[in-house]
Amino acid sequence: MPIKRIPGVYVEEITPRSTTIEGVALSDALFVGECSAGAVNQPTLIANREEFAENFGPPAKEERYHQSELMSCAVRGFFDNGGNRAWIIRVAADGDNTHDHRLWSPADLDGVGAVCLPGRTWTGRDRTSIQEWLDVVESSRQAMLIIDPPPGSELKSAADVQALDLPASKSAVTYYPWVR
Repeated sequence: MPIKRIPGVYVEEITPRSTTIEGVALSDALFVGECSAGAVNQPTLIANREEFAENFGPPAKEERYHQSELMSCAVRGFFDNGGNRAWIIRVAADGDNTHDHRLWSPADLDGVGAVCLPGRTWTGRDRTSIQEWLDVVESSRQAMLIIDPPPGSELKSAADVQALDLPASKSAVTYYPWVR
C-alpha cells in the first residue's frame, strides 16, 4: 500500500523479481555485433573511437539508424563515458551468429567488465545466442552482459520490463533507452 509522505508524492516499495547485480569494473568491455567494415569473427582491441572508425567503419550518422550502426553507437557511448579499452568482434550481417560466443571463453574475459551485444534482443533468433553469451559471462564471475530491449519498446514501468520475460541473472542487464 502506498505511503503518503508529502502532498502529491506517494512511495510504494515493491519486491524485485530478481536480485541486484554485483558491481564490476566497466573500464574494459567486449562488443559483439554487426559493423559496416572490418575483419569478421576476429577479436580486435581498440583504445578510442578513432581506432574503431579506422578498423570497423565510420561513426553512425545521427539522422540514420541501421543495424550495422548500432555497434558504432554503443562504442561511441562507451568511450564518451570514460571507457578505456574495447574488444570488438564483428559478426557477419547475413550469417548465422548463433554460436559466436565460441570466439571468446570465460578465461578471455579477464579484465573485461561488460559484454555488450548491440542490437540483439531477448526475442526471436537472438535468444539462443544471448543465453550462450550469458553462460560465458556467468562462468567468468567477473563481467556483466548488456542486451537491448526489442526495438520500439516503451518501458515506462517495472511491469513493462517484467513483461519482456528477460533471463533472471545477476550477470545481465537490459540497456534502455536506445542510444542514437
